[in-house]
Amino acid sequence: MTKLFIAILFLFLDYNISFGSGMIGILPDFVGYAFLLAGIKELSDYSGRFMDIRLYAKIFMGVSAVIYVADLLGFTTPLGFYGLLILRILITGAALFVSYLLIFAINDVEIKSRKRMNSKQLMTSWKITALFFVAAYAIVLFPEGGGFAPIFMLIAGVYFSTSFYQVCRKYRS
Repeated sequence: MTKLFIAILFLFLDYNISFGSGMIGILPDFVGYAFLLAGIKELSDYSGRFMDIRLYAKIFMGVSAVIYVADLLGFTTPLGFYGLLILRILITGAALFVSYLLIFAINDVEIKSRKRMNSKQLMTSWKITALFFVAAYAIVLFPEGGGFAPIFMLIAGVYFSTSFYQVCRKYRS
């Protein structure tokens, strides 16, 4: 379960450092998907849903690795503001989709292991996180609000990561 938590950190705390025409991700998504795959392997006996997640994680790991290299080399810069915005929305959507499926698999773990892990609360946290991401991307469209978008994303990422950590703690106890 620790590997799944690390995966969530990499997928939801997404910050980049720009240099020249390139950009380097501090916590690359493809690393998060690699941790997700490792964590799924440990819990696959609890639910068949983990196998579905595994397929998506492999696909998203490959796609995010290509995007990471493209960002690093500056190949995504010509996409312009709206092209990059759409690309980032798709990347965030992939992380939200996989984490949504993961919550259902964790619910199966909760049932089979007979441990109260609060998967329903995690789903509520996921919904709030998704709303914060939507708000962040909407704010980016307004010149006055663009500076607030990273703050919204940080709040969303920390909030969901913290909620996921609580589930991990309950699994271990």
